[in-house]
Order: sequence, then structure tokens, then C-alpha cells
Amino acid sequence: MRPMKGTTTGSDLFTEVNACMDKLGLEWDRLAGVTTDGCPNLTGKNVGLLKRMQDKVSELNAEQKSVFIHCIILQQALCKSVLKPSHVVDIVTTTVKVIRARALNHRQFVSLLEEQESERGDASVDSAPTDVQLELIDLQSDSLLKEHFKSASLLEFYSALKEENFPNMRRHAQKMLVLFGSTYICEQTFSVMKFTKSRYRSSLTDEHLSAVLRICTSDIQPDFDGLVKAQQRLDFSH
Repeated sequence: MRPMKGTTTGSDLFTEVNACMDKLGLEWDRLAGVTTDGCPNLTGKNVGLLKRMQDKVSELNAEQKSVFIHCIILQQALCKSVLKPSHVVDIVTTTVKVIRARALNHRQFVSLLEEQESERGDASVDSAPTDVQLELIDLQSDSLLKEHFKSASLLEFYSALKEENFPNMRRHAQKMLVLFGSTYICEQTFSVMKFTKSRYRSSLTDEHLSAVLRICTSDIQPDFDGLVKAQQRLDFSH
């Protein structure tokens, strides 16, 4: 996270992003995707941040196409405040209650999904990108992989694919799976920042705020006992 002062045009944002990439030692041609809130200085087709980022990636690797996702949570919150979702929620709630009211209904519904292969057969090989069509055919013809798909998680399933047989499928899966993890970290950081930098703590410096965010979003559990034992002299406050 980098603080910005002054204007926040697409050029200003790209300068900060580029400086952050250099500082962290990140490679532009390995950029998988970017999530934004959809404002014009980010999504402008000529001088927006995303356009500049894609141009930078294309300079290094012409075949690399980053995925740009626009978060619509704010727009959904605005719609919810003026629209009544009961006409949708009531139907869904009634349907779920009917399915779960009797065990027979639930079994029949599950059987219907299995017969239709609703979770596995929606994608047509012909409509898939040409570089993965042969791999999809091999994937659908492998009975062992089909059984593994039923019992394993999505991450475990793609990890089990052999690199020499499914290189494009594995590469695509890695790109898609990494998007959600980084998006979650970003959202978590902004939530912590909003809670930490309240109107009562508005004088926090950028350095102190960065330290607080790093501690709050880290999974590392400090060894307090070890830290205390390592101190030769302890001072107690009264």
C-alpha cells in the first residue's frame, strides 16, 4: 500500500504501481490480473491505469493477457438500498425449503444434477481456446482423473495434473487460483486500514500505518514467551 498526495490520474497511479513493482522485485510479465472498483482513472481505454499496465506487460510478453476484474460490491450496496430483493429471495427460499423438506426430494435433486452433469459438462470443447482443446479431450477421456475430480478439491485436482500432459490447463488454473488469494489480501488490508485510521487516529504517519497493517494482516504468530526470555532486563510500567 502506497500513500498518494495530489492528483490521482491514470498516469499518477501507474507511476506509483511501477515504483512499487520495482521496490518489491516483481516482474511485469508475470502479472496475472488486477481488481479495481471500476472508476474512470483506472479503466479508461486510452490513458487509464489498466491500459498502461497491459501495455507494459505486452512490451515484455506480447502473448501475456492480464485479467481485469471490476469489483461491484459498492454498486450492489447502492442497489440494495433502493431495491427490494424479496421477489428474488422469496422464490429461492421457497425452492430450497421444498428440496430440503423431504429426504426423497433432496436425493432426486442431487440425482438430477448428476444426470445433467451440471458442474462438469457446461463447457464445450469446441468453444474452448485452441491451445487447451486437446488437453480437455484427454481430460474428459481419463476415467481416473474423473474419479479424482469427484473426491478432491479443485486445488488438489489441478495440482494432480501432470505438467507434461496438461501444461496449458495447469498454467491457466494457476493464474485463476492466484487471483482470488491476492484479492482477499487486498480487501482485508483496506478493511483493517479503515478500522485503524479512524477520525480519532487521523494523525497516524504513513510509516506507523504501514507497520500496523503489516502486523494485522500477517499470519505469523509471534513467540511472546521467547521474546520475553530473550530480554536480559525488563522494565515494568506503573
